Amino acid sequence: MTKELSIYSIHSRIVSEQFLSQSLTDTDFFLLFCLLHCYSLKLSPTCFIDEQLKTREISGLTQRGASEELKILWNLQNSCNETKYVDWYWKWNTEWNGYVHFENLSLVERARLSVLKTMFESSELVEELVLAEAK
Repeated sequence: MTKELSIYSIHSRIVSEQFLSQSLTDTDFFLLFCLLHCYSLKLSPTCFIDEQLKTREISGLTQRGASEELKILWNLQNSCNETKYVDWYWKWNTEWNGYVHFENLSLVERARLSVLKTMFESSELVEELVLAEAK
């Protein structure tokens, strides 16, 4: 049983618990952005969140929200080379080619995405991540 969380802190907690101790590459950060932004989060039955929330599923974060999570993770892992959320937002929309890249992952990237997704889902707070439907 876990303490009550807000929908605004749950992604942060999962990312820090599951990925802080990992040695992550630039590709890993891109794939984490994909998980945070393009997947809905189904909460485990043991996860207690705000009582007002009537659902066990939380939509993926906005680009800014995903960027903020990557910034926090990067800064905790790399204290001598801090970034801002806009750095990750910019990478998603330019260097990484965001949605186009995500829709055309290489076989190696798909395999790594699966590994990172499994790590994310190994949190006691998560039942599963579900790819959001394209709008």
